Amino acid sequence: MKLHDASAVWLSGWTAISKFSQQYMATSNFQEAGSEESSLVFYLDVISKDDVELDIAIVGENGSGRSCFVNAIRGLEEDDRNAAKPRERETKELNLFVHPENPNIRFWILTMSIHDATFPCLEIEKYDAFLIFTAGFFSERHKQFAEMIKYNNRPLFFIRIIIDYDLPKEEDEILTEQLLKDLRRSLAVKLQDLHLGEDEIYLISNHHPNKWDFLKLTKAIADALPSSKKECFIKIPKIQELVASEKFQDFIQGIEAKNKSIKRFFGNVHEVEQSFLRSGIVGVQRAMKKKLERWKEVTINLAIVGNSGVGKSSFINTIRGLEDNDPLAAETGIEEKTQAPTPFYHPTYQNVCFWDLPGIGTPTLPDIETFCKKFAIEKYDTFLIMSATRFTEYDLQLAMKIQSMEKSFFFIRTKIDNDKKAEKRKLKKEFNEEEMLKTLRNGCVENLQNFNFGEDKIFLISNWAPTKWDFDRLKLAILDQLPSKQKELLTFSLCTCSKTLLKEKIQLLRGRVWMTATASVASKFGLAPSLRVDEKLITSKIKFYRSQLEFPENNSEEFKMLTENLQKRVEKFYLKPDQPVLSWLKSFDEGNAYDIKMYGPFMVTNKPFKFVHKFLNLVLDDMEETALEIFDEATTREQDDVDSDESE
Repeated sequence: MKLHDASAVWLSGWTAISKFSQQYMATSNFQEAGSEESSLVFYLDVISKDDVELDIAIVGENGSGRSCFVNAIRGLEEDDRNAAKPRERETKELNLFVHPENPNIRFWILTMSIHDATFPCLEIEKYDAFLIFTAGFFSERHKQFAEMIKYNNRPLFFIRIIIDYDLPKEEDEILTEQLLKDLRRSLAVKLQDLHLGEDEIYLISNHHPNKWDFLKLTKAIADALPSSKKECFIKIPKIQELVASEKFQDFIQGIEAKNKSIKRFFGNVHEVEQSFLRSGIVGVQRAMKKKLERWKEVTINLAIVGNSGVGKSSFINTIRGLEDNDPLAAETGIEEKTQAPTPFYHPTYQNVCFWDLPGIGTPTLPDIETFCKKFAIEKYDTFLIMSATRFTEYDLQLAMKIQSMEKSFFFIRTKIDNDKKAEKRKLKKEFNEEEMLKTLRNGCVENLQNFNFGEDKIFLISNWAPTKWDFDRLKLAILDQLPSKQKELLTFSLCTCSKTLLKEKIQLLRGRVWMTATASVASKFGLAPSLRVDEKLITSKIKFYRSQLEFPENNSEEFKMLTENLQKRVEKFYLKPDQPVLSWLKSFDEGNAYDIKMYGPFMVTNKPFKFVHKFLNLVLDDMEETALEIFDEATTREQDDVDSDESE
C-alpha cells in the first residue's frame, strides 16, 4: 500500500514564511530530527537557497530499482509524464531527472551496465553523492566501482531493493524482521572488503517508502552533504513527508503508551497506523474529527414510566438541569398530564430526549400488551420505572418485557425526602436515616423478589435533592448500560451533581485530548509550528471544558456566591477581550516549561509537537481541582439550606 501523498497539502502554506525563521535557531543535525528543538528548526526553516545545486548519481544494473527510486523520492507516480521509465536494455546515455519543484536538484541515472568492462570514466567530482543499487547481491564490479568513488572522497551508499520474493507470503512482522536481518548480514559479508557494517547497507522499497530504511537512507545522505546542499536536500517534499510520517507515528505510539483511551477509539496503534497509511495525516485528522464529533450524531431516547404523582415530570426537569418554572420544563402536578408519550429534549443537546409515558392500568392502557403495542417500546434505549410507594404488577410485567428485549431498565423509588420528613416527625430523636433507607430498600427488594430483580436495580431518590441518596448512582448505572457513543453523549448532557460524575467527565475529556492533539500535530506539517492554530484549539476546548464542568459565568449569581479566591481561579479559564493570548497561555505555564513567546509574527514554544497534548492535560488538572472546590462549596451551601428547612 502506498503512503498517501499529502505533501501538497502540508506544503501549501510554507512558501509565505519569511526568512526570519532561519535566525530563530542554528541549523541542527538532520540526524537529530527526533528532538523537539530540531523539529522546530526543520519546519520553520523552509526556504531553500535558489543558487544551490545538488547532483545525485544513481548507479546500478537494469532492473535494480533506480527509476522507481527517482520517482519515489520526487513524489511522482509511474504514469506521471515526468516520471523515470525503466528501460528494456541499457544504453550509454546519462538520464537526467530534475525535481519538479526545484530544478537545481538533479538525479542522474547512470544507464550503462555496471558489468561492462568498458565502463567509461565518469566526471566523479560532478556528483555530490553516489547511490549504488541492486535487486540481488553486490558483485565484484559493484565493489570496484565503490573503491573508485571512495578514492575520490565522494559519499557512497549501498542500497538493496526489497521485492516480493524477499518477504514471507503471510504478513508476519517477526518473520519479516528476521528475513531482512539475515539478508542484511549476507549483503554485508559480500562487501566485507570495503569494511562496511550492516547498518551501512540500506534495505528499501520504492513502493513503500514509509517502511524499512528509506528515511534512514535520506538522513544518511543529508548528513554526508555540505551544509548548504544538505539544506537543499532535506527540503525535498517527499523527505519532509517521510519525516512527518515518522514524527506522527512516534506521536501516536507515545500517546498510546500513556493513554489507554486510544484503544477505545481505534483498538490499537496498528489500526491508527493503517489509517495513516491509507489516507495520510490529513485522513487521520479527518478520522479524529469524526471520532470527536461522533457523539453529536447519535440519539438517546429514555422512557420515564409511572403513574400520576410519582414525580416523572420533576425528574425530567431535574436531570435536564431545569427549574420547574423554566419555559422548557415539564409541567408538574399530582394529576396525570400525560395521555400519550411526551418528548422533552435536553436544552443543549437536542439528541437526548426524555419521554414521559402514561402509567399502565388505566381504561386506555388496561394491560402491558396494549401499552407495548400502542407506544412502540422498541424505540426506547432504556427505561426508568418510577413509583412513590410500591411497584405494581404492571411495573414488574413491563420490566420482564424490557428484559426479554435485552434493553436496560431501572426501578426508581421517588420522594425519599418526603419519607424522611414523615419518619422524623414520627420518631423524632430516635430517627435514623440509614435505618429508614434500609427499610425502604428491603421493601422494594421484597416487592420484586418473585421476579429475581436484585437490589442493584433499585434506586432511592429525591428530585429535590439530586446530590443525595441514589441519584448519582442512578446516573452512573444508566451510563454503564449504554453503548460507548450514547454514553459519551449522555455524560456530556448530565449535570455534575457529584464528585463521581465530575471525575467521570474529567476522564472522558482527558481521553479525548490525544485526538485534539493529533489535529494540532497534523496542522504543523502544513504550516510553520506557530501556536496560532493551537491557540484556537485550546481556546475552544477550554470553553467546552468550562461548560462541561459547569464553571459559573463571570458576574453570574453562582459566580458571586464563590469565595474571592475561587472566583480568581475560575476567572483564569476565561480569555478576556482585551487580554493578550500570549499572557493568557503563559498563565497556565507557571514553571515556564513550554517557553511560550513571540518570535516575529509567530507565537512559538520549545515543544511544538507535544504542546497541545501536554498543555490541555495540564489545564484539565487545574480545572479538575477548581471544579472539585466549586462542588464542595456548593454542597456545603446546599446542606445548610436543607438543614435550615428541616429545622423549620
